[in-house]
Amino acid sequence: MVLTAVAAREARGDLERADQLFGVIGGVTGVIGAALALVGLVVSVVLGRLQLRAARSTQDEGETLPDAASASAVPAAGRIDADIDRLRVALAVAYDQLFGVDDMVDQVGEILKNPASPRILSVWGGAGYGKTTLVYEAARRHTGEAGFARLFGISAKFTHIGPAGLMKPQRARITSEWRDILVELAKQVDPTADVDATTVEEALPGLFPAAPCLVVVDNLETVPEARQAVDYLVARFAESPHRFLLTTRESVAAIGGRWVTERRWNGPSAADAKRYADHLARHDTALDPTDADLDDVVEAAECAPLLIQIIVRYAAEKTLTIAEVVRRLRDRGGQLGNNVWRYCYAQSMQALADGVGSTQDAIRLMGVFCFVPAGRSVTDQEFFAQSRIADREQFLRVRELACRLTLVRALEGNTRFTVHSLLREHFCGNVDGTDAAAPAAR
Repeated sequence: MVLTAVAAREARGDLERADQLFGVIGGVTGVIGAALALVGLVVSVVLGRLQLRAARSTQDEGETLPDAASASAVPAAGRIDADIDRLRVALAVAYDQLFGVDDMVDQVGEILKNPASPRILSVWGGAGYGKTTLVYEAARRHTGEAGFARLFGISAKFTHIGPAGLMKPQRARITSEWRDILVELAKQVDPTADVDATTVEEALPGLFPAAPCLVVVDNLETVPEARQAVDYLVARFAESPHRFLLTTRESVAAIGGRWVTERRWNGPSAADAKRYADHLARHDTALDPTDADLDDVVEAAECAPLLIQIIVRYAAEKTLTIAEVVRRLRDRGGQLGNNVWRYCYAQSMQALADGVGSTQDAIRLMGVFCFVPAGRSVTDQEFFAQSRIADREQFLRVRELACRLTLVRALEGNTRFTVHSLLREHFCGNVDGTDAAAPAAR
């Protein structure tokens, strides 16, 4: 059944609706480029992915990546410790306590310790759910006992978002092109290697030592050639002793086939997320949130640690109430909301439109949730009917990619579908789904 709100708007024309709901998509590349220049403000601590970290950062903004050559010079017994320290800086992680990640960390560790498992392990999930912290902790705990002689790590992240919701370019990164990132990796593996973007793909496998190594590639989804990257790793390293641990917002299992295993990470439980919010808040005695305030933080963030961190730290820094920060977070027209939109969702929305070859179908699919109350889900049939995508197979293709990009979440054995309430708020603007005739939505 098509919702009456959708039907009423259909008469106004799909193209007009597209401009209202998806105007950001067509120019997202330009917006991001301009925004990076506009908001390239100094953030005192690099907290780009402080998802499951406590508020106290141990990383100095001036901290530089330890020289890979110095790690190679360390006696074998201490090399892993030196490698872990270099990885911490490369991924910009800093925390004093973890919340709700131990089970997944141990799952990743067991896969790494299993010599029969695929060479590539991908941890994927939505923006801000703590994938970087998770894989760093897994590498820290399990690299040695899994039998790896060396640990290397690179981040494909082009921007960070700080505790006050400000974005800045990653230090020393001028490109996120895959081959340039491989050059960074090559210089870690062999600091004397004479490689560049034109030669690195052929040269890299031969630079690795014979002993098994673990390589962390964080935020692979920020690389335009992400699929090419997985194809490359499969082609060059599937039969090698080395292992690659990836994080991405998109599932890559279909790309890598039997050479890739995946674990989806949906963030901590509501209870763990609340403990995390409370832990952050206790670092600022003036904030003193009530139990209801903490519940509001978790509800607004839907357990995403990055959003929890932004809400709590922004409230403390700006001396605002939790309710006011949540309001600003949901307002894409303001600085905080706009930065979070660009960091968490804009790139994936562009990838959806590009991936299905139809901006209009991407709009139609995501627009369904503008007329469903926040937090509610729709059935498969409702989703198809309300999308107004004429061809069922095309609808399934668009929905599949939206799920792989973690824009849409499948529930109850892929029978119901929903989106993060913040994505809905940012995408739909002032459209209010609460007055839509949606008796089946729940």
